[in-house]
Amino acid sequence: MRFFRPFRAEIVCDDLDPGLRFAAPWAVLSRPFGAFEIDGTQTHQLNRGDGIPTSRDSMLPDRVRFILPILWAGCIAPISLFFVFLSFTATVLAADFEPNDFAIEVISYDDGGVSSHKDPCSALGRPAVDTDYFGAARPVVPVYAAWEQDQVVKIGFGGHLVLRFSHKVSDDENNPYGTDFIVFGNAFQKIGGDINWQYQDPAAVTISTNDVYVEPGLVSVSQDGLTWYGYNDPNLPRADTFAPTLGRIYDPNNAVDVYPGWLNQWWANVTNPTVPLDPNLAPVDFVGKTVAEVCGIYGESAGGTGFDLQDLAPADYASLLVDGQTGRRWIQYIKVEYTGSILYETEVDAVADVSCCGDYKHPFAGGDLNHDCRVNFLDFAVLASMWVDEEGLLALADNWLMCNWECD
Repeated sequence: MRFFRPFRAEIVCDDLDPGLRFAAPWAVLSRPFGAFEIDGTQTHQLNRGDGIPTSRDSMLPDRVRFILPILWAGCIAPISLFFVFLSFTATVLAADFEPNDFAIEVISYDDGGVSSHKDPCSALGRPAVDTDYFGAARPVVPVYAAWEQDQVVKIGFGGHLVLRFSHKVSDDENNPYGTDFIVFGNAFQKIGGDINWQYQDPAAVTISTNDVYVEPGLVSVSQDGLTWYGYNDPNLPRADTFAPTLGRIYDPNNAVDVYPGWLNQWWANVTNPTVPLDPNLAPVDFVGKTVAEVCGIYGESAGGTGFDLQDLAPADYASLLVDGQTGRRWIQYIKVEYTGSILYETEVDAVADVSCCGDYKHPFAGGDLNHDCRVNFLDFAVLASMWVDEEGLLALADNWLMCNWECD
């Protein structure tokens, strides 16, 4: 967890002076007028019942503890005049992943008659970071996919694989691009021409074709493992298609030394499989770009094929039960089937729940009152508007600068 907080302004004022004034470019709270303004727009006025007209007549407490991100113009008594500038902006960043972000259990597997890669447990956990390259481990990249027996499981014609998460995978409004979960296979984008991938400098290899090796699998979801809702529309995503997996972040300045006998100059920390790619990306967008540039587009994302629960048929989506605590529809099981040619099969490496603030392991920060994944001045305005309506606001204000999501 990262939280950039150069100052925590905590000031207790007893027997508030009538001239007490807190000022900032965005807010003014003063006595005796008691006006509170956000961006120049009056929200509430407070007083001690002294007859000054107010929008809400309310008692201003004799003791207030302020923990606010403001520029203090002064606290006249009992504290001497001083100035503190507090820089605070909370911005949502991607969280680190953990085992529960991926499927934890194989419920059912029918290999469909394939001759190899028949261990369904290969689909548990995160997608592959490295794979075999002539007997040596090398990073999985969009032009060279994972293929080892313990990395992907094959599903032949008429076969299926059912996986379960440890938790509810929600249709979360804060999920990037609306992507709720990601399925990883071993699709890869061809380079084109006579160029072979040999783990050379990725900045020296340019992709010249939009041809991607895919083996599409039909994806369905369920809440109980019994009633299934499929992504049956042919225009919707399929498993083991674009985008290919990326195992490590391309970052020549922070290349890791984890490959014996090979001087790795380009590949850094592992990617985050809970961060989706922009679903508007297509193979043609990588044509004319180097492998390094493609991996730069991925950033920390591991790629994969993203799925949005709202892309289900409307009747199917409406059939999903709503979680009573979150108010969101959800699923907990994913099924992949292969219905293509009898000569081929689809592969699954992993499935991942997309991370965002407000999800099952990242509850909204105590101060994120409007649930926009940021603790900022908008929440300050909400706090002010609620001040005479709600109970326990002193505790809420005390937690206003707390953040249990990643913040800057």
